[in-house]
Amino acid sequence: MRILVVSNAPLRKDNGLGNSLINIFGNIDDIEIASVYCRYGKTGTNLVKKSFQITEKGLIKNLKNKKIPSGKEIFPNENNDSYTEEPKSVEFVRKNRWSILYLIRNIIWEIGRWKSDELLKFVDDFNPEIIFQPVFNAPHVNKIALFLKKYTDAPMICYNVDDNYSFRQVSFSPLYWIERLWTRKTVKKLIEHCELLYTISKIQKEECEAVFTSPCKILTKCADFTGEPPIKSEYNKPLQLVFTGNIGSNRWKTLALIANVLKEFNREEVKAQLNIYTATPITKNMSKKLEVKDSSFIRGAVPAKEIKRIQEEADILVHVEGFDLKNRCLLHQSFSTKIVDYCKEARPILAVAPHDVASIDELRRNDGAMIVTSKEEIKPKLERLISSKDILDEYSKKAYLCGRTNYDSKKLKNMISNDLRSAYEKGMK
Repeated sequence: MRILVVSNAPLRKDNGLGNSLINIFGNIDDIEIASVYCRYGKTGTNLVKKSFQITEKGLIKNLKNKKIPSGKEIFPNENNDSYTEEPKSVEFVRKNRWSILYLIRNIIWEIGRWKSDELLKFVDDFNPEIIFQPVFNAPHVNKIALFLKKYTDAPMICYNVDDNYSFRQVSFSPLYWIERLWTRKTVKKLIEHCELLYTISKIQKEECEAVFTSPCKILTKCADFTGEPPIKSEYNKPLQLVFTGNIGSNRWKTLALIANVLKEFNREEVKAQLNIYTATPITKNMSKKLEVKDSSFIRGAVPAKEIKRIQEEADILVHVEGFDLKNRCLLHQSFSTKIVDYCKEARPILAVAPHDVASIDELRRNDGAMIVTSKEEIKPKLERLISSKDILDEYSKKAYLCGRTNYDSKKLKNMISNDLRSAYEKGMK
């Protein structure tokens, strides 16, 4: 089956969406994917057979001179830095996240000529049978998907992984709310045109069902959970706690709370240490709070292929979210896909986050982790977790069982295959 995906970033293992979609579609027979994407870089998976790139830079060049295409097909062996290397201006926007910059971006896409002959030729040559469309908080990506849905008349399945619609957000910027309203309009239109809406958590499913008429199902990253859980026979001395991933959105502040608790535990004897593997830029303030002698270490970024080994060698895997109101609202519906990786490794999970975020809700309902939902609980619950090998073994089994029940690849890939076939057949009638 030929599947078209329109995304913001190119589909690669080293970005969140790409990692999830590669995992979801991997090893499903008779699937061929074409990608239209709106950022710099190259696609990084053999699953994608063809890719087409449109960027703000290309749109601006085209507005100045119609003869310059606004987008182009990117070939795997092509070496063209102007299309693959991110300009410094993009890095500046990502670091500062000012509402005015995103508004300017939206205006460029609104007036830009992205409906090009080159794009239509690319789509015609691929001739998609179905569109699998992630829902974005970027209106232009949703609009491109809607345009290609109408152009191809192919059935569409949407995938929503973040809260891109509700007003459950915190911001005092009028520009933020202007962009939010702009985004909501495109999100609603996109979902109204899909045959099925996948959501990433139970909370999100329930809240989407209350707003949209499209049928909803839960879809997450998955893994092979056949066999017995690979529980460690021996634990390190001192115990090694590991966090892997982004420490933005005030996650670093929660990690700092854990580091301070470990500092107390380690006064007379070093019992446990926290290792933080992250590519997030570290400020002096973050470093001061996270680097605690003998207790907590910033290990920096490591290649994606190294993450599995690091998680295997850990004694406890750590999941955190920020406790501030803004990030609680932002992550209320979101599920962290690294939890699937944590469950797969059968390591005890220490999950420290507000009670009303989807990741905690999922782990609580499935008894999959040592859950901490307040700052005051960190010390007693962490102390209990590290108190004996039996407790560590117990939570290792719980994590693996949680994964087997909810994220098993055989079950989820069967569901996807059946849903793709059903949507295609429905669209052909």
